[in-house]
Amino acid sequence: MPGISWLKLIVITLSILAREWTSYRQVRHWLMRETLRYPMSTAISVRNLRKEFGTGSARTVAVDEVTFALHHGEILGFLGPNGAGKTTTIKMLCGLIKPTRGSIRIGEEDVAVRPRQAMLHLGTVLEGSRNTYWRLTVTENLEYFASCRGAYTRDFSRTIDRLLTTLGLTSKRHALVQTLSRGMQQKVALACALCTNPQILLLDEPTLGLDLHSSIAIQKEIRRLAHEEGKAILLTTHQMEIASLSTHIAVMDRGRIVALDAVKSLLGSFSVDVYQIRLQGTVPLGCRIRLERQWDAKIFEDGLGTTLHIPCGRVQNLSSIVEVLEHCSATIVSLHRVEPSLDQVYLGLLEGSRETLSAST
Repeated sequence: MPGISWLKLIVITLSILAREWTSYRQVRHWLMRETLRYPMSTAISVRNLRKEFGTGSARTVAVDEVTFALHHGEILGFLGPNGAGKTTTIKMLCGLIKPTRGSIRIGEEDVAVRPRQAMLHLGTVLEGSRNTYWRLTVTENLEYFASCRGAYTRDFSRTIDRLLTTLGLTSKRHALVQTLSRGMQQKVALACALCTNPQILLLDEPTLGLDLHSSIAIQKEIRRLAHEEGKAILLTTHQMEIASLSTHIAVMDRGRIVALDAVKSLLGSFSVDVYQIRLQGTVPLGCRIRLERQWDAKIFEDGLGTTLHIPCGRVQNLSSIVEVLEHCSATIVSLHRVEPSLDQVYLGLLEGSRETLSAST
């Protein structure tokens, strides 16, 4: 090529390649952002997931044929006793350990085929205190995790400001994580999980060890993320007040899911079907005998008053019970139908699954 030196040709070629590479990165970031912004309805699909540790007589099945789906806008509470397989399942979902068999799809990505692409959809807070780098500041942690995901852009400072404001960390932005309280550290971990705007969150015991104020703040943010931003959240916990955030519940025991349904459906299926009547003082003996014989009432006195539990199936007309109590000069403080608690449902499901297992062995 007359008139152009080889050195100049090399410089021109490198310049063109640099421009093309910059354009490629811009397009890649745009595609990733739009993919995460407009996700598919099904966030996670798990089929026949199994994890074994050890071999031969030492083989242990930690997760046994687990199948479930999580959709955007849902909070799926994973409940179960210690050793049930909850954390092992979470670790397989986020690629920390490989399943023995079974499939995991994150959005449209098969974790076994395209693990890095699948992980772009996830934000994770695992149990424990090592979700962040303690020797870095709060801001430096956010910048680091965003860089690892290819999400650190020129306007990322706006994302940092938004997250710190939302989680009440603005005054701590330049503080080393190791100097923060346990509650503040957990908020930083959640901020790091959210810094790339993932549409799926895996939260393993997110409020464990937190004081009441910090726990309430985290719970409020979890609810907002699902209900207002449509994020899909998988939440493991032993705390029923945290599990009550869930729209759906999966109960695990001995590696298996023994129940999976919407919270309302589970509560409805465990209705205790009892009227509870609270009275001032005690119930006269004659009135007590009539209540027990005619309505199969269970009567509890606690020194402050009396509580009656009467099966709804034995009551055709509540007014007849009220008349009997008024005739006995009893003062009714409250009367309502007892609703089952999530604690009762959870314990009932565990008891039922273990009775079934015992009967089959």
